Amino acid sequence: MPVPKVTDAGIKFDKFFAISEFVQGNFIESLNARELKKTLPALFDLLDAIRNVDLSKTSGYGGWDKNGNGSHKSWKAFLLDVKNDHGGDVPGGWYAGLAKTVGGTKVFDELYRQLASRIEVCPEVRELIHSDLLHCNVMVHKARISAVIDWQCSLYGDSLYDIAWFIFYAPWYPQFETVKLCPKVLAHFESVAVNTSNVKARLFCYQLHIGLGSIAYNSFRKDWKAAQKIGEYTLNILTFFSANNTKYAKTE
Repeated sequence: MPVPKVTDAGIKFDKFFAISEFVQGNFIESLNARELKKTLPALFDLLDAIRNVDLSKTSGYGGWDKNGNGSHKSWKAFLLDVKNDHGGDVPGGWYAGLAKTVGGTKVFDELYRQLASRIEVCPEVRELIHSDLLHCNVMVHKARISAVIDWQCSLYGDSLYDIAWFIFYAPWYPQFETVKLCPKVLAHFESVAVNTSNVKARLFCYQLHIGLGSIAYNSFRKDWKAAQKIGEYTLNILTFFSANNTKYAKTE
């Protein structure tokens, strides 16, 4: 798991900064289908390395502090805390702002209700999660992972969450479909992970959580158009899952 050493950090021009060692490579989502296909074995190895990090000297779930301890007592508690409007992963005030928009909180509340109704399928496993292996955070050089950066969103919980990120954002990257990245990553997970029960239902919960988090983030930024679009996109995921997985369609 190649993480470049941070050589300096601080505040400049009212912005936080961190400078790390230079690493050569291209962002994984910028690779074409041919390059991405060659990189898949390295991506599998990276996901395994993250999942298998020794966390025995730390505690808790969710985001972790400078001492390596998580913010929540359970993985489920962290997931359900996405509705928190008093700070945390997203600074407070976003929900109140969203409530004042034309669409209000109707979509967010429905997605949250669906998450809460299905949360029991999510296991209380405690593994390291990067929680953003896209968006210019993974660099590739000659079909090898050369750097994994930006760990500010990293979590302790179910490592399947990292795969949910790829699935959630796959429509933005046509080359993912070309090489069948998501089913291949998932098949690898199921072949090596310890806990492979209720995988589809867990992935669905984590996609709901990612969507809810994105609505909250865009509401904090007052980007109401983006919040609406991601809400509609996540509702489509809900509709598809409910139609194709009747075993988990119950919401009460």
